[in-house]
Amino acid sequence: MQVVKINLNRSIHQNSEIFFDDSPMSAMLLALHTNNKIPAPRSLDATIPKPLNVICKKSISFKTTDCYATANELKEDIERWLDDSPVNAFPELVSLRAKRWIRKHQALVATLIAVVLMSAIGLGVVTAIINLNNFELSAANKRESFERAKAVKQVKDVSKLLMSS
Repeated sequence: MQVVKINLNRSIHQNSEIFFDDSPMSAMLLALHTNNKIPAPRSLDATIPKPLNVICKKSISFKTTDCYATANELKEDIERWLDDSPVNAFPELVSLRAKRWIRKHQALVATLIAVVLMSAIGLGVVTAIINLNNFELSAANKRESFERAKAVKQVKDVSKLLMSS
């Protein structure tokens, strides 16, 4: 644990001691004190989701143009994030929107996947049956052609015999 003496410039808290541990909150407070700048939460903890990081950055920004106009806007964005809906502060990529839609409609997605797989299997079976029938028809056509050629040859042979006698 790190002990830092901070002069808070208030008569009651003159030379107060504040203790900082290794938590993200302590890192944020220490950075605020030493740099007069609040780091983005995601820079302290990479597991924080991007939309939540943007909400935090927007809520703690020193520039009024970058902040939420009202506390109600902040509340609505937090509620949207908690409901796993798009937040106003974070422009979402199509891939994130698709992942959210899949997560919210798992039964429908599973049904669609099953339908597509069954259709593919059915199409494969039908194609195999058609190919087998085509192979059998081709073999039958070859046999018939052979038999026809054989019959034509026999007719010619008989014709020659009859003509020669």
